[in-house]
Amino acid sequence: MKSRFNNPTSPPNRSEAAKFRAEFGDRGAVWYAEGLTFEQAGQRDRTELRQQNESLKKQLEAYKLAGEGVPVSFNAVEENKRSAMQHWED
Repeated sequence: MKSRFNNPTSPPNRSEAAKFRAEFGDRGAVWYAEGLTFEQAGQRDRTELRQQNESLKKQLEAYKLAGEGVPVSFNAVEENKRSAMQHWED
């Protein structure tokens, strides 16, 4: 892909670069420098998000299969009772 910065007759458009960065973060600044259009950057962003989503779904499924999908519970009242009872027993 052709970088926007390879053409010395056309200086970078700061407001366009800011638009990319505001929408896509640091990746957007890189994509702007690579010469992607805003639409192409949006497509790449959605593709990467879909891939990340699929990866996270697989990780979650693996945790569930390993028995790690059960949330940990905590009851502050019961913990305080145990702590108080231990204090009196010592």
